[in-house]
Amino acid sequence: MQNRNRAPYRERTGWPWWVHLVVLGATGGALLGPVLEGTTGTVEPGGWGWMVVSVVALVGVIYLLLEGLTVIVAPDGIRIGLGRGWPVRTTIPLHDIASLESVDYRPIRDFGGWGVRGSRRRRIWSARGNRAVRLTLTDGRVVYIGSDHPRTLENRIRQA
Repeated sequence: MQNRNRAPYRERTGWPWWVHLVVLGATGGALLGPVLEGTTGTVEPGGWGWMVVSVVALVGVIYLLLEGLTVIVAPDGIRIGLGRGWPVRTTIPLHDIASLESVDYRPIRDFGGWGVRGSRRRRIWSARGNRAVRLTLTDGRVVYIGSDHPRTLENRIRQA
């Protein structure tokens, strides 16, 4: 029996610390060239100050768009999205799930890394770690949902 009055379960998984380090390093690297060149620091087209503002704004937008993975288990389905406003998202109706289980996986070997990876038949949504809930859908597709708490996520999906 489904419990339709249950509040949705929400889990947020941010990117690991080293991703932030890489983004900050790349930003610093992009800004280092003009600084070492010794050009003027005015904020006008053509000055390196303008480039600093542009690069920092671009990095800020990327952080907002691809902030991390959010999973919501609601009575009608599982909503999965990356970033604020979920520019990359999907919904899996609960009636499409044939089976599910908590699993450990190898992100780089199995999928080539983190994020939204794979093919139409076998896909992963993850932000970090090597633990997930593996859903086998009624049409044969397999979807991995990365999670810091896969057993809790599995139980909440079963309860929904």
